[in-house]
Amino acid sequence: MTPGPLPAYDPTRIEAVVRRAQDPTQAPTPATRLALRAAVAALLPHAIRHRNTLAPGDAARQYVGETIARAHAWQALVSVPVGPLAGLVNELLRYARQVPANLYPTVSHPRAPRH
Repeated sequence: MTPGPLPAYDPTRIEAVVRRAQDPTQAPTPATRLALRAAVAALLPHAIRHRNTLAPGDAARQYVGETIARAHAWQALVSVPVGPLAGLVNELLRYARQVPANLYPTVSHPRAPRH
């Protein structure tokens, strides 16, 4: 089964929201929190795709999985502080930008195929 198309996301807009949320001169607003939550929702499928391309048992796959679990948990919470939420969005954005790894050789799987 081939995966369907991923939801579109606008990295430039998401970066602007993160910068605004992390700006110490700006007071966090409900609109900023809503924009960060929307960014998490848009980026989660991309992070999941990235995790699924990493080798099973790889430490990076475990770390990305933990980040995804945190994102799912925080989606259920209403009052996650803006600073940590912006950090999470930044991390998910980094995963969304990475090219699928397709089991590149790792320490845990040194004989994985090279692409």
